[in-house]
Amino acid sequence: MPRALAYAHQLVPREARGAVEQSWRERRNKLASRGCHYWIFQSPTDDTEFLEFIEAKDAATLAGACEDAGLGPSDPIYLEVELP
Repeated sequence: MPRALAYAHQLVPREARGAVEQSWRERRNKLASRGCHYWIFQSPTDDTEFLEFIEAKDAATLAGACEDAGLGPSDPIYLEVELP
């Protein structure tokens, strides 16, 4: 089965950053316990704009882990393309 990736875009007001970072740490721990990798990227030009990336060994693992971590089923899941 191909690896799976999901992402979510967030705008985080500066005054909410501490609380959001705590929620990201909690989400990272939940996802790690389900065998997923989790990354946060920040825009270099807008310090309120973030992307979350979640990766798993397959789509089923990713879907279950994302649901457990509070990421809804509306977040798209992408499958890795194997290049010949």
